[in-house]
Amino acid sequence: MGNNFSSIPSLPRGNPSRAPRGHPQNLKGVSSVSSLCDSPWKMLLESGHNSDPKRGFLDLMQEKIWDSIGGPFPVTSHRCHHKQKHCPAVLPSGGLPATPLLFHPHTKGSQILMDLSHKAVKRQASFCNAITFSNRPVLIYEQVRLKITKKQCCWSGALRLGFTSKDPSRIHPDSLPKYACPDLVSQSGFWAKALPEEFANEGNIIAFWVDKKGRVFHRINDSAVMLFFSGVRTADPLWALVDVYGLTRGVQLLGLDTRQERGQWPSCAFQSRAYKSSRHQGSTAHVGHR
Repeated sequence: MGNNFSSIPSLPRGNPSRAPRGHPQNLKGVSSVSSLCDSPWKMLLESGHNSDPKRGFLDLMQEKIWDSIGGPFPVTSHRCHHKQKHCPAVLPSGGLPATPLLFHPHTKGSQILMDLSHKAVKRQASFCNAITFSNRPVLIYEQVRLKITKKQCCWSGALRLGFTSKDPSRIHPDSLPKYACPDLVSQSGFWAKALPEEFANEGNIIAFWVDKKGRVFHRINDSAVMLFFSGVRTADPLWALVDVYGLTRGVQLLGLDTRQERGQWPSCAFQSRAYKSSRHQGSTAHVGHR
């Protein structure tokens, strides 16, 4: 018999009334614990588990515990409680924004004059203090289209364009700095860049947008799509930022290009992919009429 049970660890020595942790005597809810431990070897022999005594002992102990508590232990449901990742709103393919994009009526620089439609702004004096924002968040791939309505040649520098994750309604106008670049962009949640002066001619139409990777593209009139800058955090809602600076005296927000409404102009998502493809081929993306 000793040979048959040589692989089974010996029972704990010492005071039988003091059972170690994990011993069946410490299991709450077991009604007849003494029957499990008084004579384990006797119960094992009676059960008929002779082929694998160690395994048979463990199975027998499990059965006795289940019988005493009225069934097996409940299975624990493992659920993942990961923080939900925010997904930015994307302009659907061929879709239109729910509401038109306008300038924010209250949060603007001290030199900004705005018309009643909230579509056109003009800097009344100086060359700065003319930061403006959109009235609502823009969608990923949604075009922000501006027409330069007034140019003033006595200054240097031109329009600054970008985005912010700060709700303009929560920004006090008096707290706005004079310049978007570098003052505003040095703060967290603001991204902007100066438009090259050669693109800031009166009558030019500038469209810019951000893709889901945080890259900002722009197009001047019907010219090629160009990468403007990158690094925008798209996990949060984004408002358009327009600083009517320097040579640029006035701008007007335009609606969606009518050609795009009719499906005759590629979407911003298509143009962004076309730009990426052309970069791999070593050329500039040219997208226009289909």
